[in-house]
Amino acid sequence: MMKKIEIMNGPNLNLTGIRQPEIYGSETMEEGANIAGFMRVAKAMMAQGII
Repeated sequence: MMKKIEIMNGPNLNLTGIRQPEIYGSETMEEGANIAGFMRVAKAMMAQGII
């Protein structure tokens, strides 16, 4: 089952993971970028039948 991820883009991303973590979570922008990069690689590998 694929999980849905959302990519944010906009001002104040330097506050991601710091500002109101009880609402927005504690994941930093760097962690989000790492997850997005991993998903890109995984999708490409799936398309090529590697995984």
